[in-house]
Amino acid sequence: MRTSRFLAAAACVLAVALVSGCASGPGSGVQRAGASIMMAAPSKPAMGMDAIITGTLTRLDGGCLGLTVGGRETPLQFPFGSILADDGESVDVPGHGTVRIGDLILGGGGWVPIPDAPEECGVGAEGAMWQSVLSALEREAIFQVPAVAAGWTQADDFPLEPREHAVTAWTGEELLVLGGYVGPPCPPTADCVMEGWAADGTALNPDSGTWRTLAPAPMELRVPDAAFAAGQVFVNVGTSEGSAVLVYDLAEDAWTELRDVPDLRGMMPVADGERVLFVSPDDEHGERPDQAYDLDARSWSALADDPFPSSFSRHAVSTPFGVVLSGVPISDVAESAPGFERLALLEPGAEAWRELPTTGSIHPEGWVWTGERLVDPALGGSDGGEVDGFGEVLPYGGVVDLPGGVWSLLPDPPDAEAFSGWLHRVEGGRYSVADGYVFDDRQGTWTALPQPDGLPTTPGDAVWAGDRLVLLGGTDWGGEHGMDGTRSDAVWIYTPGG
Repeated sequence: MRTSRFLAAAACVLAVALVSGCASGPGSGVQRAGASIMMAAPSKPAMGMDAIITGTLTRLDGGCLGLTVGGRETPLQFPFGSILADDGESVDVPGHGTVRIGDLILGGGGWVPIPDAPEECGVGAEGAMWQSVLSALEREAIFQVPAVAAGWTQADDFPLEPREHAVTAWTGEELLVLGGYVGPPCPPTADCVMEGWAADGTALNPDSGTWRTLAPAPMELRVPDAAFAAGQVFVNVGTSEGSAVLVYDLAEDAWTELRDVPDLRGMMPVADGERVLFVSPDDEHGERPDQAYDLDARSWSALADDPFPSSFSRHAVSTPFGVVLSGVPISDVAESAPGFERLALLEPGAEAWRELPTTGSIHPEGWVWTGERLVDPALGGSDGGEVDGFGEVLPYGGVVDLPGGVWSLLPDPPDAEAFSGWLHRVEGGRYSVADGYVFDDRQGTWTALPQPDGLPTTPGDAVWAGDRLVLLGGTDWGGEHGMDGTRSDAVWIYTPGG
């Protein structure tokens, strides 16, 4: 039985005094390393709390380590004796082992105000106090579910009309599936006019494999790009005629539209702490300023101009060190140069970008923050062809360590002959999919991804829900010329091993 987080609050006033905000070395109450600030109890508690704390270990905006629970973030005090790693990316907890950013935290303790927390963690704010480590049997008894085996399982069928190109967002607990294309399926080799888009939505609980209905959007959702920030989904629904942003509030189960937005046509939303960025995908039709929407102030501002010449394949990703922008100069490709990807970092509070070393990656598709570094999981490479070739095979993907921006090759990629195109690319965090392989950045390993039983000829949309991969149906083809498509409402969930 799960204990309410509020039961122990009144009985724990004395325990609050155990939090120390003075020291900053190993074993002290407040430890700082890398981009992280970690609070630990400086001594064993004088009295215990019997509530359960659980959530995803997160680095909050100010660098404080905390928990994300249902889209809400709160600072976390670790048990006595916990040690923050030198790189600030993990914590060694006595009796429990190492926990990393992105891991599920489950322990004994309570939810109480932490008045002596450092300023970055929110002085006086309610936080999670992790006092005791639970045994494996205690953890299993709380949730009353066994550990999930690696491999595919089948969830409940998709409850709405089967679709593709839907807006998806992972909240930390549920996968939201909003809108999408429900018109006649378009064969992979055809060029179709796609008419028939949806506005309805649903949410998947990957733990139970069940769905719940969400409020429909006020208009059809035709673009799959969205950002989830502060319990809200931001969807850029602008057209060539004007800009518009729809916002879905998870707690209210309601949609609103942002007013007086700047020129956001074609821009991709990117969550960045307490703001949402809108980034132009290319400068091929002229440069436009990227925009930032402040969630607290509800105001817009233009981002500083990046240090690159006009570029294409522009992507942005939020990291604890700041926002990283990537792109390939148009002039490089026009001159038959390899087109190495360039990176720049906009650090928190900075007014100008800092250009990072040029990467060794070409043909970029974007970067993923794994919790430890940036990864482009793209496999393979190119020699540029027989005419004006590069003289060597240059890689598509790579790894970048921050804050210095040093680029390196992907670790031990599989041989090109073994690539499987059944699932090309699904960006995640610790895990990503590339050409039929699952890359585990923590282990530095590649695992061939098997197809689930009953998979249609053309797989449907795939998206990471935390550390689990969700595959939404697909399409089988029939008819005289194999052009008549039938969509599947089956849903599969893949859990990586390790």
